Amino acid sequence: MLHLKKKMKKYNIIYADPPWFYNKRNLKGKEGKRNNFAWGATNHYQVMKTEDICNLNINNIADDNSILFLWATFPRLTDAIKVINSWGFEYITVGFVWVKTCLNGTIRMDGLGNYTMSNAEICLIGKKGKISRKNTGVKQIILEQKTKHSKKPDEIRERIVRLMGDLPRIELFARQRAEGWDATGLELDGKDIRDFLNEK
Repeated sequence: MLHLKKKMKKYNIIYADPPWFYNKRNLKGKEGKRNNFAWGATNHYQVMKTEDICNLNINNIADDNSILFLWATFPRLTDAIKVINSWGFEYITVGFVWVKTCLNGTIRMDGLGNYTMSNAEICLIGKKGKISRKNTGVKQIILEQKTKHSKKPDEIRERIVRLMGDLPRIELFARQRAEGWDATGLELDGKDIRDFLNEK
């Protein structure tokens, strides 16, 4: 009996928030004390080394004409660019900047960081093939409170759709399902992303 390989669905929009790994040197701060910024991720979810993220078979799901929205931490900025290139995309710009606020709406002045006290997080844009925005009025800055560790504002998904249109889209490393989006993530469906991307 002939077994045909299942053809993976292709997406024009890929949205990802990788679980960045910090090496042991990064896990210790001044005078060998615990670096809470670096340890935070390992306390909440399974992390991945940059090389392993780069090696993900994203081509299996990315359309020839597609756009990538990739969350990056500032200490891992060069790694994020490497991931974008490894996935077959070209870095274009910073799509979104999330500035965290307090309960009363003012900008938070606390935070962790190796040098200055960090607040903002950035979502980079990578592109492959021919794909263009549908709306020129989508804002880059989003002011919103921080909730669960590493959870990004839900509004970002809405802004992506406004920016690019109602195209086939998927969220990788997802923690929740959102209407109109396909999604996969260890915390969502218990499936390792490598298994998902290599499914027959």
